[in-house]
Amino acid sequence: MAGLETNGHFKSTLDAHPSAMTTGHFQITMWTTPPSPSPGPNDPDSGSEHTNNEMDLDGLDPPAFLVMDFPGAALRDLECVGTNWERRKQLEVPTSRYGPFSNESEYELVKWAIESGQSLASINSLLRTKFVTEHPEKLGFTSADRMRQLIESDMLPTPPRWRSAQIVLSELLDQPQTLYYHDINEAVDYLFGNPTFAESMDYAPCRIFEASGKRVFHKFYTGDGWWDAQTRAPPGTTVIPIILASDKTTLTSHTGGKNAHPLYLTLGNIRKGVHASINQKAYVLLAYIPILETIKQKVKNKSMKNKLPGILSKRLYHKSLDKILSPLRHQEAHQPPIAIDSDGYQWRTWRILMGWIANMEEKANVPKLTYDFKAARDTYARLGGRVSEETGKAIEGFQIPKLHVPRHFPDHVRWKGTLDGSTTETSERLHIDVVKDAWRATNHRDSHLLQMLHWLDLRERMVAFGLYMEWRDGIDAREGEDEGEPINEVVVGKQTRLQRTWQVPDPSKDNIDYKLAKCPHSPSKPLANVISANQLPSFLIDLQAYLTQKGVPGIPNHFAYLDIWTHTHLLLLIPNDFLKVEWRKVRANPTENTYDTILINDGDVDVVGLSGYSVGEVRLIFRPSNPLPHSPHPSPTFLAYVYMFSPIPRHKDPATQFFKISKDYLAPVIEGPADIGDQKLDSLPPKPGCNLPRAIAALMFWSDATHVSQFGQSKMWPIYLFFGNLSKWLWCKPQSRASHHVAHIPTLPESIQDFIRSQGSSKSASAETLRHCKRELFHAVWAQLVQDPDFLEVYRHGIVIECADGITCHVYPRIFTYSTDYPERVLVATIRDLGHCPCPLCLVTIDQIALLGQVADERTRLSTKRVDTAERMSSVISARKIIYEKGYAPGNEHSDYFLKPESLVATENAFSTALCEEFGFNFFGILVVDLMHKFELGVWKAVLVHLIWMLYTLGKDAVNEFNHQFRTIGNFGRSTLRSFAYMNVTDLKNWAARTYEDCLQCCIPCFEGLFPEPYNTYVLCMLYTLALWHGLAKLRQHTDTTLNQLSTVTRMLGKELQFFASEVCPHFNTTETPKEHSARDQRETAKAMKPNSGTRGKGKAKTASPLPKTFSLCTVKIHLLGHYVPTIRWFGTTDSYSTQIGELEHRVVKSYYRRGNKKDYVRLATCMQRRSQQLYHITNTVHQLGVKAGHKSHSVNRSKSTPLPPFSPEHHHQIANSKKNWVHIRDLVSTNPSEPAFQNLIPALKDHILGRLIKRPFDGGEGDFSDEDRNHVVIVNNLLYQHSKMRINYTTYNIQRDQDIINPSIPSRSFVMVKAPETEKTCFWYAQVLGIYHVQVIHQPLGTRSPQTLEVLWIRWLGEDLEYSGGLASRQLERVGYVPEGDGAFGFLDPAVVIRGAHLIPSFFFEKTTDLLQESRFVDRDMLSCFLGTGAGHVALGLRSEPDIAVADTTAEPVPIPNDAAVAGPDEADLGNEYNSEEGSSVSSDSEDGEDEDRQEGAEAEAFFAADIPNGDDAWEDDDNAGFEDEDPIFDYDYSN
Repeated sequence: MAGLETNGHFKSTLDAHPSAMTTGHFQITMWTTPPSPSPGPNDPDSGSEHTNNEMDLDGLDPPAFLVMDFPGAALRDLECVGTNWERRKQLEVPTSRYGPFSNESEYELVKWAIESGQSLASINSLLRTKFVTEHPEKLGFTSADRMRQLIESDMLPTPPRWRSAQIVLSELLDQPQTLYYHDINEAVDYLFGNPTFAESMDYAPCRIFEASGKRVFHKFYTGDGWWDAQTRAPPGTTVIPIILASDKTTLTSHTGGKNAHPLYLTLGNIRKGVHASINQKAYVLLAYIPILETIKQKVKNKSMKNKLPGILSKRLYHKSLDKILSPLRHQEAHQPPIAIDSDGYQWRTWRILMGWIANMEEKANVPKLTYDFKAARDTYARLGGRVSEETGKAIEGFQIPKLHVPRHFPDHVRWKGTLDGSTTETSERLHIDVVKDAWRATNHRDSHLLQMLHWLDLRERMVAFGLYMEWRDGIDAREGEDEGEPINEVVVGKQTRLQRTWQVPDPSKDNIDYKLAKCPHSPSKPLANVISANQLPSFLIDLQAYLTQKGVPGIPNHFAYLDIWTHTHLLLLIPNDFLKVEWRKVRANPTENTYDTILINDGDVDVVGLSGYSVGEVRLIFRPSNPLPHSPHPSPTFLAYVYMFSPIPRHKDPATQFFKISKDYLAPVIEGPADIGDQKLDSLPPKPGCNLPRAIAALMFWSDATHVSQFGQSKMWPIYLFFGNLSKWLWCKPQSRASHHVAHIPTLPESIQDFIRSQGSSKSASAETLRHCKRELFHAVWAQLVQDPDFLEVYRHGIVIECADGITCHVYPRIFTYSTDYPERVLVATIRDLGHCPCPLCLVTIDQIALLGQVADERTRLSTKRVDTAERMSSVISARKIIYEKGYAPGNEHSDYFLKPESLVATENAFSTALCEEFGFNFFGILVVDLMHKFELGVWKAVLVHLIWMLYTLGKDAVNEFNHQFRTIGNFGRSTLRSFAYMNVTDLKNWAARTYEDCLQCCIPCFEGLFPEPYNTYVLCMLYTLALWHGLAKLRQHTDTTLNQLSTVTRMLGKELQFFASEVCPHFNTTETPKEHSARDQRETAKAMKPNSGTRGKGKAKTASPLPKTFSLCTVKIHLLGHYVPTIRWFGTTDSYSTQIGELEHRVVKSYYRRGNKKDYVRLATCMQRRSQQLYHITNTVHQLGVKAGHKSHSVNRSKSTPLPPFSPEHHHQIANSKKNWVHIRDLVSTNPSEPAFQNLIPALKDHILGRLIKRPFDGGEGDFSDEDRNHVVIVNNLLYQHSKMRINYTTYNIQRDQDIINPSIPSRSFVMVKAPETEKTCFWYAQVLGIYHVQVIHQPLGTRSPQTLEVLWIRWLGEDLEYSGGLASRQLERVGYVPEGDGAFGFLDPAVVIRGAHLIPSFFFEKTTDLLQESRFVDRDMLSCFLGTGAGHVALGLRSEPDIAVADTTAEPVPIPNDAAVAGPDEADLGNEYNSEEGSSVSSDSEDGEDEDRQEGAEAEAFFAADIPNGDDAWEDDDNAGFEDEDPIFDYDYSN
């Protein structure tokens, strides 16, 4: 019977006990406890002991069934050879009871490490703790590597082993794809012989009939498919039905685009109830089908270019399946495969693929599972489908295959059993355990599939061993006991056949119909508190009436305290599921506001129908803490307080065909917002008798709603508090625990519409009303925080605190900042979202936003600054009276009269109400700018999207060239700039804020030359200004100079954007991209098919042409750029209050969600956070006492690695001292006689060594030395010792120490910059490092025979392009190129003169060349400061700065635009063929989904099995993103030039 849902509470219809007493609208239901409770089957609470013995099924006639077994099937050998587990148990000795592990504790530790997904470093750290090393029970392993070796030993059950095969397509001979798979026969034998399925296996089909002769279809063996297969199988064999399930899934959460295509296998012999339980392990991961990601081969035929990827992907899919399923084709009837079942008997089997579980898209790849719906449309119409009344034909647009599929359901049930046995829910759930968890355990690099397989293999071994131990312990427990009657067998020749017995389950045999947990969830709660917490005003009246009927006068004192249960379990008999018995949970939980409904037996119940039942809502499950003295029952009595609905009517409602019931229900109303404010510390009167120094505690708040589940809708809305007194370098590190989780803001319940409609009008709330409710709820939460009397007292008079330095101060908390994105910022400011005055900081109107950079704009910001005044409060109060006293809905014209001029809303601001009047607090002033949401995901994203639209007007070649150029740019630094090698930039697919930032930092060379002149120049100048503004705004240390520069660049940017919008954009007929057009068509078609759309049945809503797109300056995010300089001057640099800090803290909240049970996850998160803080404080207290507690993480000790040499930040650079990679210098020259780089190599090296030895000042040359001088230099053994990387420490602009890694094998990381001599006009010289070496030399004139070690860099110099003028004045990047071959082109460099690594980007405009590169001054903040000549950390460089930004031209000279320069849109058909075949929008991105991705610097944490991947020579060199070592060279020098 279907469940009910009333007033937003989730209900389920459950049978209750027939003993029920009704008092008014409420009912007390009594459940009693038997004297000797016994646990029943499938007990949902392992600790349950309270049961009931009044279950009675005498009035129910169980139906009779007739079972027809398949004749001659299910035959097996008489001889029992035993299962693998039985043979293993026979060979087992006491010392090997736990396999390779010495004892149970060691086994449990390894099991925990594998199942929890601990990394290699975490396990090693645990094993090095004193608790482990000094424990009396020594472990059998001391490292994670040794632990893995124990798991991989033969002493554990071995699952099917993984194999690999190369799949080669004839069209892609140079792109072989790797298939990882199990042998299908091994997988079948593994499942068929698993002893855990002994009670859940069926070996032959059958047909079941009711007494009336009607067929019954239930499990897989009851269908005709298995019967038919057994008929066609070779005589003497039994069929093993193989069921496959496959589904392509995404591995990455937001960015990365990694996919996997798993193929699962199970057997039809295993019953569907076991299939549905993931913990039963009835599925085996059979294979990872390879995915064709890219096609390197160029396709000249344009018509095939779009179709080829799909065609080749399907061919790859089928070729992989051909390899996996080939053993099934090679079965021989005269020698069928032998399988051992779960009881140890041998079977002659015939293995047939009988099922494939997949979604519609997956089924399209399997020919036998597809059908042509369009061809069958008219036939479908004749059979009863949608037809036109005028023509009698199928309606156009009604071509939805999923509407046709249900017609196949009856045939499917007859052939393979009910649909719950072939649902894709199981395979979707399997993705989490065997695909996504495996992906998270890898290092997410190219070899992730191998790591996933290794992780799965270890996990499967431990799972199999755990199942074996459970089976073995059960066998041991039954040894020596009577095993009952022997199995019923019928002997037929040399074979035996098991006979089925059919028995209707009888729950009454255990005399149980409900169960309660042994211990109450809330013991001994005072009666008054129970009534208040559960909102039960009539409880005492109803309880007294119930006790009076039971002969108990009044309410005894025993009811002063109650034991409370939040749920119980009722036993149900499900007639339509082979009389299945199930336990159903009934909840009465005030914490979750969840009260389930039940069906109550009134004593006169019909067998069919609802007569004799009533419906009630369980409000409380309880008992008195002590037994009732006058109770007629000897055992404690359990009571249920039930809210009764109206009686069930005899007839259904004609409109809905449901039985309508009702109840009187009043939900609590949330009301009352609150506020707080601020006042200068000096104006506060001193507290009498207090002479302590006074200080301010700067409160800085962050809040942002975030999704915590990967696929579901679970979300949390936390409020974080940071103290501005702490260093900002601690805020950005969640492990520093500088964040305080203040509260979690609830969202409007899903039942809000039901509640509003129940208030009398029966009308749904408008969108404006819901927005008003959201604002009221938001400020009601803040009211609870800031209107708290204790908080206001502390805010007013301060609090005495002993600070960390031991000084006792009188501290006054003050709110400084509130960081959030724009939608939440308007909630804090209580203004309209994108209203007439959209800015939360000033009263600029929507039509004035585009004036950024003009004098009028700056004047408006100063003269119309938002301030919390009495007039504002009066306007809000007047509007609220109209709504709450006059009864008008929010958003009406009467209230808008007071609110609309300043875009206010009818919500009392919580901060204003509490603090404005007393402290003069202006809550508008705490709202700070946000670089991530406002610029990176706002202004820059809008500009980039429009530039992409402009590229589409130039044709697909321009788009493809743009994507190609970006893919050529390599990564730089440690998480500074990530590679674009695996994405199309024009798709903007799953981009986070950091990706937009990386794109801005290196997009100028990619756009150069794509647009015709003069637009190319205008676009490049605008991009330069955008990158310059972004770099200045993100500086972590500002001076008056940099702030003046930022102010000037802001004016420049405003004028550039206005010029771009008015003079450039109109000349490009920008429209939707083909992908956007296709996506919009799909949305409009889906909307047209909705019943309330008014266009249902009219077919697909196809638009004639793509919609035009324009660039708009009327966005508040552009206006907010002008507020950055005042905000920085008032609150400091933007990194102190960026929303990125709050996004990082979301990781902590999400970790709590993952660790919880996903139900009451907000409450659980608060508990975990509180316990975590307490443990942290305990650890700190122990440390202060001088006791070591906890443990530090250790670096991974990989094999084939040398230890990391000490490297202090005070040192300039570090090169390994290893000598295992060496090269003979004369052999190197002799084997490359014609290479220009090796000409004069030895003299140049010796000249460099001589200059180093005599301390010659660096001037870029090697000096002029004679052959006699060179002969005095002896290179020991003529050997150069080669190294793969060099680390360089350098001082940043804000006086911090940072590090670059130089790697000659990665071209994008092989460039360095050195300080140019004072005689040069440029500040820096650039060079590409060709090799990193150290040599041992002896200089004979020094009179010593001991060698000296010198570190040298073999380089090729780069020089400026003299024909090109770059820099700030022209707003173009500098252009450099390789020095022409000859003297001075190659040389050697002392690592000590290197300033840091340089980021150079190819100048794509000049096509393929090895000559020209462009320096990227915007790659990070320090690089920008180097070129601007700013920053305290760069004083030692003595830089010659560029022209001052303040005096630079702010606008370029307008170039006359010729008439023929207008760019027309391309042929839509041409673009459609190129892009419409792909899914999604090419320029759409989910910006908010990427906000959880942080920009934390440093190497990514190593995964558990990362040690299996071969890395570089030295251990300390392995952390440099080794995954990029195999990339194609980007700036590969061709020595043949």
